[in-house]
Parts: sequence; structure tokens; C-alpha cells
Amino acid sequence: MREILLKIGFPQGWKRFLLLFVDASLTIVSYFLSYLLRFNFSIPEANFPLIYKSLPLLIFFRVISFLLFRLYSGMWRYASVDELIRIIKAVTLGTLLFVSSIGFIFHLMGFPRSVFLIDWFIILVFLGGVRFIYRIWRESQAIPQRKARRRVLIVGAGDLGEMVLRSIRREGVPYEVVGLLDDDPAKIGRRIHGVRVLGEVSRLREVAQKKGVKEVILAIKNISGDKIREITRQCQPLGIPCKVVPAMGEILKGRISMSQLRPVRVEDLLRREPVALDVALIKEFISGKVIMVTGAGGSIGSELCRQILGFSPAKLLLFERAENSLFEINVDLREEFPDTDIIIPIVGDVLDVHSLRQVMREYRPQVVFHAAAYKHVPIMELHPFEAIKNNIEGTYRLAFACCDAEVEKFVLISTDKAVNPVSVMGATKRAAEMICQGLDGEGPTRFVAVRFGNVLESNGSVIPYFKRQIARGGPVTVTHPEATRYFMTIPEAAQLVLQAAAMGRGGEIYLLDMGEPVRILDLARDLIALSGLVEGEDIEIKFVGLRPGEKLHEELVAEKEELMETSHPKIFKIRPVEIDWEGFKEDMEALFGNLTRMNREELFLALQRLVPEYRPQRD
Repeated sequence: MREILLKIGFPQGWKRFLLLFVDASLTIVSYFLSYLLRFNFSIPEANFPLIYKSLPLLIFFRVISFLLFRLYSGMWRYASVDELIRIIKAVTLGTLLFVSSIGFIFHLMGFPRSVFLIDWFIILVFLGGVRFIYRIWRESQAIPQRKARRRVLIVGAGDLGEMVLRSIRREGVPYEVVGLLDDDPAKIGRRIHGVRVLGEVSRLREVAQKKGVKEVILAIKNISGDKIREITRQCQPLGIPCKVVPAMGEILKGRISMSQLRPVRVEDLLRREPVALDVALIKEFISGKVIMVTGAGGSIGSELCRQILGFSPAKLLLFERAENSLFEINVDLREEFPDTDIIIPIVGDVLDVHSLRQVMREYRPQVVFHAAAYKHVPIMELHPFEAIKNNIEGTYRLAFACCDAEVEKFVLISTDKAVNPVSVMGATKRAAEMICQGLDGEGPTRFVAVRFGNVLESNGSVIPYFKRQIARGGPVTVTHPEATRYFMTIPEAAQLVLQAAAMGRGGEIYLLDMGEPVRILDLARDLIALSGLVEGEDIEIKFVGLRPGEKLHEELVAEKEELMETSHPKIFKIRPVEIDWEGFKEDMEALFGNLTRMNREELFLALQRLVPEYRPQRD
């Protein structure tokens, strides 16, 4: 019985019983008041017996409808439009049930029809009014003393700005909102919760100085990185910190907690429109299958694992040769998904054919994401033998093991450095793409490659490197004032990899939309500014020249490759150049067999034979 009562919303705790009692009492008052209004405050004696006989029915049906629509599962302090809609539905249902019962029992004899309508309206006013009066009282109680409040300016007078303003009032945050800014002319001069929209965003500096602003909150849905940069640069000379509302995907049920606000980060400055995924397609691709991720402890591998778990695989195999990285991702995933028992950590190396065969035989993976690779360009220039073994031979051994085990799909994580490569790392990743291209169609496994650029905050990427330099007081070292790179966030990259993998039929190279290239110099300046420092005064930028294997500008598509659109606006398909697979395979196996006997010059020549577009840099 207890479970049934809870299921229909029967309240637990004395406070919720009290709320139910209040609503039942308001039902009685509303019913009598509706009769008073109907008869000009002089109810005929003949109506009192009908009122007393019907009132228990009204209370019964109202209470049942209140419970069915779970009016006591929320908190009155958060009363909102959604709560009001539920009240309307509950009252309407209760009234319909009551009128139906009156018609069945009393045939409506002697009951004034207009009373039912008047009562419906009055009880709505009572229930909604009590809740919103309580909310206003709670918010007024939460407002701290004026002398302790920090003067804040909100940028954005839309729904998100209103939510932030409401949260500040509700949570009693020691903020005094002095105004809002918005570029919509129709909003300027109007008020939200008593706070005036003072002007356009371009007036931020002027308004901040005039009003003594100590903090700026950015509250604009889908705000672009350029707009965030414009605002932060207005704040920087005044020493005013900027905070940003997290992406809408992080905001649950239309409510913002002020604890979610955070300082502007560099990825905000590179922000693009949110990625719209075909969730149904990805779920069909992942759900109920055994998924294996190589390099599971790396930046992309670990994020792929997180997102794969959200699509209900049968098992997730974390294949990683670095024990510490495997331990970390295994612990992180189990903390993030405490109810799952499908995560299987495996210490293994893609070069170990015996280990690969054992894993394939024991777990029978259906999809393999190959993210294991050496990726640091200058380091691989110093160690080309290791780059070839791991990135080419490792991919080759893994791909053949997948074919032998009849894996459904093999997904290679590639890079823009594979396009017209000048580095060993880029050449090895291009060779890995060619392996996928050549093997597709030779067996049951479909091979797909996904190519993208630099990933923000990934292990060893430029942003953590710059942050360490800034923390030490500089200088911040930039290779070249005009050097550019393509960037995307780790979650965005992983999402698009899953989307492309689900779309792939085999033999394709997919290219993720990387947006516009970003100057490394601008990135360094943004990080300095976000750290509250001034370039040239607090910290210096030093140009050190391009490192071995680096290009001034990266490319996404080679000259002979054909770029085609797909059904997803942020994913493109590349029709690769035809290769002589038998000749390529012969050269590759010869390279593997002679690798330990080659000197560096012979190795570069062999790599050029394997990847004709590779043009190694010479000192």
C-alpha cells in the first residue's frame, strides 16, 4: 500500500501533509465562496443541504487529482510556470470528476451550474497565489544585507539572464544586480524582476565604470566565442572578472544554481554552435554491443569511453598499455557510472598479436575504436622507429586481429597532420588511414577513419603548456606569430567521432568540421588575459620558431582528395586517393621486417615509399 501511495504522489513528512491540509482547506473555502458570489453573498437556505452533501465528494476528488499530478513532489520555493500548469490540470480534473459524480448521484438537481465554474477559477487563484506568495517571501528572506553585496552586471536579458537573476534572489547570493545589457533594442529600458536593461553590450565598459561593477556574468544562450572575447576584453582594463553560465546541456529542468557559474575559460573563446547529434543512430550503433577502445587512458580514448557508456553497450573494454592511465580511467568511469558492471580494464599493447587474439577470442568485440597512438610531433621526429612501430605496425596488427575475429566495425582516430605530412607522426597516421582503406572490403570488418585537428586541454596540448608557463611568470613561448591550428573540445571531438562511426558504411575517411583556424599567438594572449595579467607588463611572449615536423598552417584535405557533404552538417566525407594495396602491403611488411637494421636516412626513404606525399623536413 505504501508503494502505491508513493507512486501516486502521496506526500511524505509532516510538511507535505500540512501542504495537503492547506489545499484541502482552500477547497472548502473556495466552494463556499463560489456560492456566496453566485447568490450575491446571500445563499438561499435550500442550498445548504446540497453544499454539505457534495462537499466531501469535492474534497475527495480534489485531493486525488492533486496527488495524481504530484503537486507535493516539488518545492514551493521553486514555484514556476510548470507548477502552475500542473495546478491547472489537477484542478480541472478534480472539477470534472466532481461534476460527473454530482450528475450521477444527484442528477444535478438544485445545483447552480455557474458555481462549478466560479469554484474552478477561485481554487486556481488560491492554490497558485499561495505558492507564489510563499516563493516571494522566501526570496525576500534570502536577500542579504546591502552592505555585504557585490555589484554585478548581467550580460543577456533573455530567458537565461532572467534565470540567473532569479537564482541570485532565490539563493541569497551576496550580489546586487545593478543592471542588464542586451543587444535587442526592444529590451532596452525595460525591467526584469525590477532590474533595468541599461543598454547594448557595447556599453559594458561605460556602464561598469558608472555603476561601480565588480563582476560581470555572461548569460546568453549559445553565445559565440568571438562575443565572449569581445566582452572579456572590455572587462580586462577595468580588472573586472567575467563568469559564464555553463552550456545549456549542463542546466537541468530550467534551473541554474549559482554554484554552476565559473570563470571564462579559453574553450569558451573558441565556442561554436552546440553539436546536434543523431542520438537514435548512435544508440542503434552502440546499444547492446561489446565495444573496445584502444588507448582508453588517453584524452580522446577516455572521453569516448564516457560517451559510449551513455548509449548502453553490453560491455566496454578499456584496452591500454599504460597501467597508471588505465587505473585512472577505470576509477573515473566507475565513479561516474556507479551502477554499471560492464567496464572491463585490459592491460595490453596493440603490437602484441597474442594479447590481441586472446582479447578478441574471450570478449568478441563488435566495434573497435582505435585511439592508441603516439601523437607528439617533435618527440616522434626524435624517435621515428617507435612512431612507425606503434602507429603503423600497431594499427596493422590490430586491424588484422579485428578481421580474424569478424569485428563489425573498426574506427581509426586520425589527424589533420596526416594531410601532406611533413612530420613522422603525420606520415604514420596517413599510413594508418591507408591500412583502413586497403583492408576495407577484404573481410567482414568495415573500416572507417575519422580525421580532426588539435583537441583543447588534451594531454600535452598547447593550452596546459601555456598555463604552466604563465603560472611560472613566463615567458610564454610561441613558435611563430602567424602559426595557426584547428581546435575543438574533447567532448565535441568524441561526439562527432561516434556520429561519424555510426554513419560509416566502410572505406570512408570522415572529416570533422573544425571551424576557422586559430592563431597560436591569439590563444596565448587570451590565456594571459584570462589569468588577469597584461602582456608586456606582467608577462612576455617569446617567439622560438617552428619545431621539427611542424607546419606553419595545418591542412584538412589533400589536393587530390575530394570533399563531400554528409547528412550531418559538421561531418564531411573524403573520397581518398586510390592506392595500390598489394604494393603498399608489400612495402609495409618489408619496412617492419627491416626496421631494426635501418639507419635514420633509410627509414625516412622507406616511409616516403610507403606514403608518397610525405615530405620530411631537413635541417
